[in-house]
Amino acid sequence: MTNNNTIRELKLHSPAGVEPAVFTWPNIERQKTKQDAIFIAGDEIVRTIRLVFEDYPELYQQNVNLDQCDIHSYNKMKELCDKFNKIIDTHVKLNRGTETFSARLEQRATAKLFRHILAQVYSRAVTNPDKLRDYEPFSPSVYGETSPDLIDSILKLINLTEDQTFIDLGSGVGNVVLHVAALSNCKHVYGIEHEETPATYACAMGDEFRFWMRWYGKHHSEFQLEQGDFLSHPKMDERIKEADVIFANNYVFGSTVNHELKVKFMNMKDGAKIISSREFCSESFRLNDRTKNDLGAVMHVTKPEECFGKVSWSDKSVQYYLHVIDHSKLAHYYEKVHQLHTKGSKT
Repeated sequence: MTNNNTIRELKLHSPAGVEPAVFTWPNIERQKTKQDAIFIAGDEIVRTIRLVFEDYPELYQQNVNLDQCDIHSYNKMKELCDKFNKIIDTHVKLNRGTETFSARLEQRATAKLFRHILAQVYSRAVTNPDKLRDYEPFSPSVYGETSPDLIDSILKLINLTEDQTFIDLGSGVGNVVLHVAALSNCKHVYGIEHEETPATYACAMGDEFRFWMRWYGKHHSEFQLEQGDFLSHPKMDERIKEADVIFANNYVFGSTVNHELKVKFMNMKDGAKIISSREFCSESFRLNDRTKNDLGAVMHVTKPEECFGKVSWSDKSVQYYLHVIDHSKLAHYYEKVHQLHTKGSKT
């Protein structure tokens, strides 16, 4: 008879041949469904095995019986893990060192696999999600997350390339940064978060993400998550100046923070993009002598249909705005003013 206080572990061997993943089994034989749980009992193990077989269809064997496995039975789950591990061990032994094996390690995760990885990462790193809600409503520090579906749409829109960089200002626990690092073939992804609780969780998220991407044998872009104030960080001005894409959930930043960001964005390079939940200049902006020093003088702003979707801080969908830096807009204005002055002096 098993002691209910005994912590038991199940392991799954990695198809990439790295250290195994360890799953802590619940301390009761049949776990009841928890409303807030991401995974129930052996559900995570079954989903993980299923996704590995989708990635390596040649490894699937009928006797694994994923559809009939009792996820609440420790003994049945251990039996499943043992079968899976034998299959994986044989695969790694026969293929490690081959070109095909090495080439697989350069592939990126599918969107479906990444969603599962993100759930695994979050369930392990964010040990007390309630702490993320301990902020004054509608203050600049309020915590919120953008839905993965919306981030997928934004990534398709901005189409990052291998020489480009992405910055998330107010990156929370790092969901967006990890999303971009996993699915976009960009040079570097950077996230900065001011509040201690989400920043601490972000550090753990980064560690878990690296482990699981390595376990599945999936490539990801380089990324960094750190705690700090993006308005006063000593390296922030240079990072913003060189960035290709900046993401900001600035809906609750407040007018002061948004104004200071506008000043920093004035030095961004032509073609750089800003995605934000509140526009930094109106779509109806008109460039004239009174507005020539405003950020709108060097950017174009639109409301793409792709940038409309769910967020955690509202039960309604939110419109995100796409801003594209274009300093020629101001140059053309000055050229036009000069031509008018020249014409006027001649007459």
